[in-house]
Amino acid sequence: MEVTVRKIRENEYGILKDFLYEAIYIPQGFQKPDKSIIDQPELALYIKDFGKPDDICFVAETDGKIIGAAWTRIMNDYGHVDDSAPSWAI
Repeated sequence: MEVTVRKIRENEYGILKDFLYEAIYIPQGFQKPDKSIIDQPELALYIKDFGKPDDICFVAETDGKIIGAAWTRIMNDYGHVDDSAPSWAI
């Protein structure tokens, strides 16, 4: 299997919603939350209005399908350092 890593295209930003949902930690024995959980403000900030000048995302692709994503953006999240240090989402 050949995997290509490339910058995300603007028309693909919507896929970040799926990857954000998949990144939610679910302890063993617990049921997955409804996908609407990523609309909560503390999670939505990772993807809302993605595409601003400081937003950067790379995706892994194989056979024309995106199979992974890693992105950064400057946001006031749990690991916020300052307004010039981006946070990571993988």
